[in-house]
This record gives sequence, C-alpha cells and structure tokens, in this order.
Amino acid sequence: VQLRTCYAFLDSIEAACAKDSSVPRKILKDRMEFHNDPANDRLSHLQNEIDEVKDVMMDNIDRVLQRGEKLDHLADKSNTLAENASDFQKSSRTLRRNYCKKNLKLAFLVAMMLLIIILIILFVACNPNFSNCGA
Repeated sequence: VQLRTCYAFLDSIEAACAKDSSVPRKILKDRMEFHNDPANDRLSHLQNEIDEVKDVMMDNIDRVLQRGEKLDHLADKSNTLAENASDFQKSSRTLRRNYCKKNLKLAFLVAMMLLIIILIILFVACNPNFSNCGA
C-alpha cells in the first residue's frame, strides 16, 4: 500500500515536471498532501468497502447458522412433545378403561345389593316358602 502511494506521488510529480520544468515547492507540497490523504487512495477505499461487505456477510452467515440451530432445537422439542402427547393419550386411555371397569363393578355391586334387599323383603313378607304371598 505504501509503495503504491509513493509511486503514484512520483508519477504525478513526473507529469507536473513534464509540463513545467521549474517545479515550485507549492506543487510538491500539494502533491504530497494529495497522495498522503487516505480519502484519495481509491484502492484503499475499495478495500475498506470490501471488508465492510465481508463483515456483513459473516454476520449474515452467523445469523443463518444460529437460526438453523434454533430450528434444530425447535424440531427436537416438537418431537419430544409429540412423544409426550402419545404417551399421555395411551395413559389416559388406560385410566379411562380402569375407571369404566370400577364403575361397572360398582354398578354390579349396587344391583346385587338391591336384589338381595328385595329378596330379604320378600322373604320377610312372604315367608321363605312364599306361603303368605299367594292370593
């Protein structure tokens, strides 16, 4: 970078000397200031722009990678949730069947108790051989 600036300076001095053989100090000073100013170095300016674009692209790539990681994490969570939902459905079905069995047992027990109570009432009212129940 420094050599390029020096050669550009010398080329501009050479061009100025070709026009006028007596190069005043002011022209040399102006040329030195012009070539020492980083704003006048087009190649450095372009390199800075390229570096900025590279930085932006690296940030974008990092964001895409982070997004991919988040998507993978989200996919894992959704798979776990689906498995848990399936397990919950199986266990709830088993629990519902168990409660249905308990309800059937209880209903059968109540029906048997009612039948026994009715039989006891009949035996008390009609005697065990049903002699008092006829007309």
